[in-house]
Amino acid sequence: MTKKITPAIFGLAAATVFGALALPASAQTQPAAPAAEAPKHHAHHDAATPANPEEAVEKHIADQKTALKITDAQASQWDAFAATIRDNAKAAEARHQAQEAAAAGNQTALDDLKAYADATVAHADGVKKLAAAFETLYNAMTPEQKKNADDYFAHRAQQREQHEHHHAQAK
Repeated sequence: MTKKITPAIFGLAAATVFGALALPASAQTQPAAPAAEAPKHHAHHDAATPANPEEAVEKHIADQKTALKITDAQASQWDAFAATIRDNAKAAEARHQAQEAAAAGNQTALDDLKAYADATVAHADGVKKLAAAFETLYNAMTPEQKKNADDYFAHRAQQREQHEHHHAQAK
């Protein structure tokens, strides 16, 4: 019972590393609307979503920059944050490749469980790094940008919960 991660799931997972703060996206350039009116953020369901995981991560980064209205003055904080997203995505891809290789052999249920535990710890570590990078960026934001980010991420968390509920019901 090996868990296989498809490229689409990897793209979502890589994008959702940001999602631990409140998740993946094709955001609009307009100000964040109240949660009930916020734009669609399920990039993995959109027809225009890149199939290549690296392209999906880059699209996610660009969309987040637009949604958060990052200014030129915030470029260094943004660049550090975006680099953390990329690093986390690369680490997730490396774990995925290792899992694929292990699954090709005779992986036991115990091996699978240990691999899942390792991936969970690595994901948590990545989220901690991301939160630290985001804190620096958030602290450089104007009050209006902070409000926009707060509203945007509150809506993202709500979407993530709805998405998880939908998938739980599908099982």
